[in-house]
Amino acid sequence: MSEHGSRAARSLIWTALESFGLSGLSFLSLIILSRFLSAAEFGAAAIVLGLIQILNLFVEITFHDALVQRREVEEKHFDTAFTVNLTVAVAISAACFLGADTFADAVGEPSWRRSSVR
Repeated sequence: MSEHGSRAARSLIWTALESFGLSGLSFLSLIILSRFLSAAEFGAAAIVLGLIQILNLFVEITFHDALVQRREVEEKHFDTAFTVNLTVAVAISAACFLGADTFADAVGEPSWRRSSVR
């Protein structure tokens, strides 16, 4: 096997381990949540986890692939990627916080509204 083929095979193994490990941890988390939450709470938690996964795409699709593929990377590239990712993450977090009451109303759980939480 050539050097490139060997490197690609190792990369595939690490990628598969990461993917299966993440899936396994997510599945384990869902099992644990299902034991401690009511059916309604578990359903809302599943919706929230799905929403977080979708919103996380906006953070994941930005710069990390471009940084890895560049032959020459400067410090300003890393700084820019960090700043943009942080800004996107803060904006998404703020949107989630500000939309919490709307979400509570949408799932029919007014007790989850921020105004009723003490």
